[in-house]
Amino acid sequence: MQKNTEKQNFGTTNELISVIIPLYNNDRFIGKCVESLLNQTYDNCEIIIVDDASTDNSLKIVQDYAQRDARVKVFYGKKYSGVSAVRNCGLENACGDYVCFVDSDDYVSKYYLQSLITSLKDTCSDISCVGVAKVSEKQKQKLNKPFIANNYKVQTFNQIEGLELLFTGRKIRMNIWNKIFKRSLFVGQNKICYNENIFHGEDVAFLYDAFSRAGKIAFVPMKYYAYTARKGSLVHSKMNNKKLTYLSAVEYAETNCKDQFPQAYNHVAGWRVGVNLETLYYMWRDRFFDQDAFEGISNTFSTKMHCLKQAKKQHLSIRLFAPLGAKILTSLYKKRFKKNLKKHAK
Repeated sequence: MQKNTEKQNFGTTNELISVIIPLYNNDRFIGKCVESLLNQTYDNCEIIIVDDASTDNSLKIVQDYAQRDARVKVFYGKKYSGVSAVRNCGLENACGDYVCFVDSDDYVSKYYLQSLITSLKDTCSDISCVGVAKVSEKQKQKLNKPFIANNYKVQTFNQIEGLELLFTGRKIRMNIWNKIFKRSLFVGQNKICYNENIFHGEDVAFLYDAFSRAGKIAFVPMKYYAYTARKGSLVHSKMNNKKLTYLSAVEYAETNCKDQFPQAYNHVAGWRVGVNLETLYYMWRDRFFDQDAFEGISNTFSTKMHCLKQAKKQHLSIRLFAPLGAKILTSLYKKRFKKNLKKHAK
């Protein structure tokens, strides 16, 4: 392991950051992921790896890292409990003043933690985010554009602005892994945690809760996180019952936003329409029939589609395509599963 010898420049900031990594059968990438975190310019961190009963060589790899570096700590989740339960286990064992998440097949710039903690502290924010570079499994991405603590660009947003940007995908991605959070969000009576019954799109409900409780959100427009798009991941797998739980996640966010932040509601409702449209497409493409899901999606189209007209920050392609796309996909789905729908109608 190569040790980073760059000098840090943080003033009095040297608080502990907990980095949580869920792990399941990822021996091809976990080494590069851990190495990138051990080589940070900000090294006061603990790397919490929660294994979800891996059957490949992943566990041995991280156990070896834990023996060589005290910052690496390995925990064991309930067998095949899913990423939501695994991340909750990481949160329960985190000791840091701040918490961030990294996926086991991704890697980060050596300035990743420094940029997050510095921007959060400098702007008195509760959450800070950095830019993301999407890479393939074989692609190499350079992320080491220097971060200079006293001379960097940062933007800040309040709750409403943050929710609007989050639920439109503009600047702030709907993912947990390129952000840092004050740990105070995850402790106390009203602490935030993952819904363990959601297996796909689990970040939507979690991030809604986090952003709705954050007084200020910071964004550093530098790509310090490399997201690896893998064919074998859940995101790229065929439609199944676990992927349908994405609908529950967006319903949770939309329902709560309507009462709590009506100013941002149309953007959140518009996001729900987009997710329902995407889900219906995959149900049709993969020949996956679910009567309840189809009825719920159809109801969302009929009751939420008008929100897109008011969601001015939502992507223009979604606002223009969604109404027509919903009609076309609904018709195609009904045609493909005509017999199934008749049977359930009796």
